[in-house]
Amino acid sequence: MREDLKKKLAKIGGIALLVVLVCYSAYQGRDVLFGSPLSVSAVDANSKSDVLNLTGSAPHSKIVLINGRPTSLSRDGSFAEPVALLPGFNVTSVSSVDPFGKTQTKILYTYHLASTNVALANSPKSAF
Repeated sequence: MREDLKKKLAKIGGIALLVVLVCYSAYQGRDVLFGSPLSVSAVDANSKSDVLNLTGSAPHSKIVLINGRPTSLSRDGSFAEPVALLPGFNVTSVSSVDPFGKTQTKILYTYHLASTNVALANSPKSAF
């Protein structure tokens, strides 16, 4: 009877250890399974400045694209990039690609108020 109990406890302990190892491996490999996490923040998003300063992080990413252009990443995966704004509604996309080819994209919508210092040129006179 005691031998059966010891065998059952050994099996239960082995299964519990296996479950813990599988869960820990899945947790550590979450970037491989779901892609690299991407976080983006914009400084002065609704100001009258003509430049939107994007900052963020994409650890374990191979490349980060802002509006389709690659940007430089630091060793820890952070980035900072100024983006020129046009008057009115602006759409900015930030994408990260991890070494396994998985892509994550964040879209930022901003409304830019045009500055009052706009120079207007006279239209050329027509010959008609």
